[in-house]
Amino acid sequence: MDGPNLLAIGVGARLGVVGEPIVPEATEAFAARLGSMTVRFAHDQKELASAPGTALLGHPLNVIPWLVQDLKARGMALKAGDLISLGGFSPAMPAEKGRTYTTTYTGLAAEPVSVRVTLE
Repeated sequence: MDGPNLLAIGVGARLGVVGEPIVPEATEAFAARLGSMTVRFAHDQKELASAPGTALLGHPLNVIPWLVQDLKARGMALKAGDLISLGGFSPAMPAEKGRTYTTTYTGLAAEPVSVRVTLE
């Protein structure tokens, strides 16, 4: 993996997705959807990976206490308003110029939600 590929898979990403956000809800129903969703990663020719929400430490929300402990061990803490990444649902893969990559979240919202990027 080189620098461009690390950037392509979102290492160190802070912002960059444009579109209608999925607004998190502080409800048991939303938490259940996070755990039961399916995340699929594909390029314009085939599916590359698929994983359930449980792929992240058994449930995506389980990442938060782990992150809090890890930051505390470093003398750091989350602050109100911080944005966090819960992790990746596919292994790191090299990106190819000219391909369109799509990540689709099924089961999180009423309809599947996709994020797409074309690398030029």
